[in-house]
Amino acid sequence: MQNSSKDKQIKNNLGDFKKISPSDIPDNLKDYNVFFLSNKTFADLKKDTVLDAIKSPSEWFYFFMTCFLGYYKEMIDEILNYAEGELKFPIGYEYLEKYLADYKIEYTGISKNYYGVKSIDGLHEVNHNNDTISIFYNQELSEEEIRFTIAHELFHCCQYIDRTFKSMIDDLIAAYEPHSSNIVRTLLEETTDYAAAMYLMPAEPFYKKFIETKNIYEVSNYFKVPFGAAVCRLKLYEKFI
Repeated sequence: MQNSSKDKQIKNNLGDFKKISPSDIPDNLKDYNVFFLSNKTFADLKKDTVLDAIKSPSEWFYFFMTCFLGYYKEMIDEILNYAEGELKFPIGYEYLEKYLADYKIEYTGISKNYYGVKSIDGLHEVNHNNDTISIFYNQELSEEEIRFTIAHELFHCCQYIDRTFKSMIDDLIAAYEPHSSNIVRTLLEETTDYAAAMYLMPAEPFYKKFIETKNIYEVSNYFKVPFGAAVCRLKLYEKFI
């Protein structure tokens, strides 16, 4: 099926959200930026006139990004509660694995052309029949990139086992058809990257290390993450959490 001109226009405008700051969001949207933190459900949100105030694809994208980040903040707080005592860095996957304890997790290194897909970083498969999760990562990546990629894929798996989140995504796609599926897919990838950054670099230790070093490159080395991930984490800390 060919994309409509409207669909193409929306996809072309997706990048606009990166230029938006919280001060650009209409006043009647600001109270909803962290609606997941106040136990507001997407079903409630659909009934609210707040959605009528979203006039452009970039506003729509930014608004739901903040909603998803609120969801992830709660999830990550819960995941990091598995740590006993003070967190040690770099953080591994052990806390995510405890959160996904009902599943057996297998990790497999692959080539970048796995399944014929060029330049792939990672894949995941959740098998509910035998309760297994398979994480595939590009073994040609650096150690830091592999850590970030695996965390990203594990957070996708957290999405799949959360019925509330899955229902929300299904409702979100249905509410904004026919053009929403591509936007939601992009939105999920963006926010899952942020989730991996938030997990590997929790807010307080991240900011403490940044103030101490005043050097984002040193920060990325300390947390053993790609430099770009540390830069994104800094922007995320400044704007959200």
